[in-house]
Amino acid sequence: MGGQTGNRSFAAELSKGGFGDLPLLQAGGVGGDPQGLRDALDMGYAGCQLGTRFLATHEARVTDSYKRAIVDASADDIVWTNKLAGTNSSVIRTAQVERGGLQVNALVAFLLQNRWTKLLTRTLMLSRAMETYKRAAFEEDYEVWQAGRGVSSIHAVESCEQVLSRFGEVARA
Repeated sequence: MGGQTGNRSFAAELSKGGFGDLPLLQAGGVGGDPQGLRDALDMGYAGCQLGTRFLATHEARVTDSYKRAIVDASADDIVWTNKLAGTNSSVIRTAQVERGGLQVNALVAFLLQNRWTKLLTRTLMLSRAMETYKRAAFEEDYEVWQAGRGVSSIHAVESCEQVLSRFGEVARA
């Protein structure tokens, strides 16, 4: 929906109904702003999934440069690329990302759309992407950092306890 690579409104999806008694979670788009959780709860969601916010915590086992990039980024710095796993992923625009380009070439695009080669192509791309993700997490000079548009509301590297405390206060209100 509206999270990392979604472009549909959370409210619009929820208003379509047809979910019965299933508890729905808003996936992405909240960042570091507990008000986003409050808004989702008020719309009828059971909760939110946070990803990027927890990368910029003291406990996250990623490089300090990755954490700083999240804190320094704005929503305008987030771009979509299909070069990692064959489907859209949002990453922070860096010089390294720019050099690599954001879209697969024509041959790979064909392979991703062909019913006979799609699965194999995505599998190979995801295998390579796992190495990219690992390097981005653990090598200070490797700057292919996944993050969602919620980076705009993340202003500091904090402890998980601090983040959870703020979000917990809003959830209990």
